Amino acid sequence: SGHLIPDSIVNQVVCDRIGHSDCSGGFILDGYPRTVDQAQNLQIILSGMNCCIDAVIELQVDGSLMFKRIESRVSKAISSEKSVRSDDKYDVFIRRMEDYRRVTVPLSSYYRDRGCLHVID
Repeated sequence: SGHLIPDSIVNQVVCDRIGHSDCSGGFILDGYPRTVDQAQNLQIILSGMNCCIDAVIELQVDGSLMFKRIESRVSKAISSEKSVRSDDKYDVFIRRMEDYRRVTVPLSSYYRDRGCLHVID
Protein backbone atom coordinates (compact mmCIF):
# COMPACT_ATOMS: atom_id res chain seq x y z
CA SER A 1 0.00 0.00 0.00
CA GLY A 2 3.03 2.27 0.14
CA HIS A 3 2.76 3.09 3.86
CA LEU A 4 5.72 2.95 6.24
CA ILE A 5 5.81 0.15 8.80
CA PRO A 6 5.67 1.46 12.40
CA ASP A 7 9.07 2.14 13.97
CA SER A 8 8.45 -0.23 16.87
CA ILE A 9 8.05 -3.21 14.53
CA VAL A 10 10.99 -2.34 12.28
CA ASN A 11 13.25 -1.62 15.26
CA GLN A 12 12.48 -5.00 16.81
CA VAL A 13 13.13 -6.89 13.55
CA VAL A 14 16.48 -5.12 13.06
CA CYS A 15 17.48 -5.60 16.70
CA ASP A 16 16.70 -9.32 16.51
CA ARG A 17 18.58 -9.73 13.24
CA ILE A 18 21.79 -7.88 14.09
CA GLY A 19 21.99 -9.88 17.30
CA HIS A 20 22.75 -13.04 15.30
CA SER A 21 26.31 -14.35 15.37
CA ASP A 22 26.81 -13.80 11.62
CA CYS A 23 26.58 -10.04 12.26
CA SER A 24 29.32 -10.01 14.90
CA GLY A 25 31.96 -8.94 12.36
CA GLY A 26 29.80 -6.16 10.96
CA PHE A 27 26.83 -5.73 8.69
CA ILE A 28 25.20 -3.46 6.14
CA LEU A 29 21.68 -2.13 6.64
CA ASP A 30 19.72 -1.20 3.51
CA GLY A 31 16.68 1.03 3.96
CA TYR A 32 17.06 1.30 7.73
CA PRO A 33 16.90 3.57 9.57
CA ARG A 34 14.31 5.69 7.75
CA THR A 35 13.43 8.00 10.63
CA VAL A 36 15.38 9.89 13.29
CA ASP A 37 13.61 7.81 15.96
CA GLN A 38 14.83 4.63 14.25
CA ALA A 39 18.36 6.08 14.07
CA GLN A 40 18.31 6.90 17.77
CA ASN A 41 17.05 3.41 18.56
CA LEU A 42 19.79 1.90 16.39
CA GLN A 43 22.40 3.94 18.26
CA ILE A 44 21.16 2.53 21.57
CA ILE A 45 21.27 -1.02 20.19
CA LEU A 46 24.76 -0.57 18.76
CA SER A 47 26.07 0.99 21.97
CA GLY A 48 24.94 -2.11 23.83
CA MET A 49 26.89 -4.22 21.33
CA ASN A 50 30.01 -2.00 21.57
CA CYS A 51 29.53 -1.13 17.89
CA CYS A 52 29.22 2.10 15.99
CA ILE A 53 28.16 3.29 12.56
CA ASP A 54 31.09 3.66 10.19
CA ALA A 55 29.20 5.29 7.32
CA VAL A 56 25.74 6.20 6.10
CA ILE A 57 25.26 6.35 2.34
CA GLU A 58 22.41 8.37 0.87
CA LEU A 59 21.59 7.81 -2.79
CA GLN A 60 19.92 10.89 -4.27
CA VAL A 61 17.74 10.47 -7.36
CA ASP A 62 15.52 13.11 -8.97
CA GLY A 63 11.81 12.44 -8.34
CA SER A 64 10.88 12.72 -12.02
CA LEU A 65 13.51 10.11 -12.90
CA MET A 66 12.15 7.78 -10.23
CA PHE A 67 8.64 8.10 -11.65
CA LYS A 68 9.94 7.43 -15.18
CA ARG A 69 11.48 4.21 -13.86
CA ILE A 70 8.13 3.21 -12.39
CA GLU A 71 6.39 3.97 -15.69
CA SER A 72 8.97 1.85 -17.51
CA ARG A 73 8.46 -1.04 -15.07
CA VAL A 74 4.68 -0.83 -15.55
CA SER A 75 5.04 -0.72 -19.33
CA LYS A 76 7.32 -3.78 -19.34
CA ALA A 77 4.95 -5.70 -17.07
CA ILE A 78 1.98 -4.93 -19.31
CA SER A 79 3.82 -5.79 -22.52
CA SER A 80 4.97 -9.12 -21.09
CA GLU A 81 1.47 -9.82 -19.72
CA LYS A 82 2.69 -9.84 -16.13
CA SER A 83 0.82 -8.26 -13.26
CA VAL A 84 1.56 -4.66 -12.34
CA ARG A 85 2.67 -4.05 -8.77
CA SER A 86 -0.12 -2.54 -6.69
CA ASP A 87 2.18 0.23 -5.48
CA ASP A 88 3.25 1.28 -9.00
CA LYS A 89 0.62 4.01 -9.12
CA TYR A 90 1.06 7.76 -9.28
CA ASP A 91 -0.84 8.46 -6.04
CA VAL A 92 1.26 5.89 -4.17
CA PHE A 93 4.44 7.43 -5.59
CA ILE A 94 3.36 10.93 -4.52
CA ARG A 95 2.51 9.70 -1.00
CA ARG A 96 5.89 7.97 -0.73
CA MET A 97 7.71 11.11 -1.82
CA GLU A 98 5.76 13.14 0.75
CA ASP A 99 6.62 10.57 3.43
CA TYR A 100 10.27 10.71 2.37
CA ARG A 101 10.40 14.51 2.64
CA ARG A 102 8.56 14.56 5.96
CA VAL A 103 10.14 11.56 7.69
CA THR A 104 13.41 10.63 6.02
CA VAL A 105 14.97 13.95 4.96
CA PRO A 106 15.60 14.94 8.62
CA LEU A 107 17.66 11.76 8.90
CA SER A 108 20.24 13.25 6.53
CA SER A 109 20.83 16.12 8.94
CA TYR A 110 21.00 13.70 11.86
CA TYR A 111 23.85 11.73 10.27
CA ARG A 112 25.50 14.78 8.67
CA ASP A 113 25.77 16.31 12.15
CA ARG A 114 27.52 13.13 13.31
CA GLY A 115 30.00 13.25 10.42
CA CYS A 116 29.16 9.90 8.86
CA LEU A 117 26.85 10.86 5.96
CA HIS A 118 28.10 10.29 2.41
CA VAL A 119 25.79 11.50 -0.38
CA ILE A 120 25.91 9.96 -3.85
CA ASP A 121 24.09 11.85 -6.59
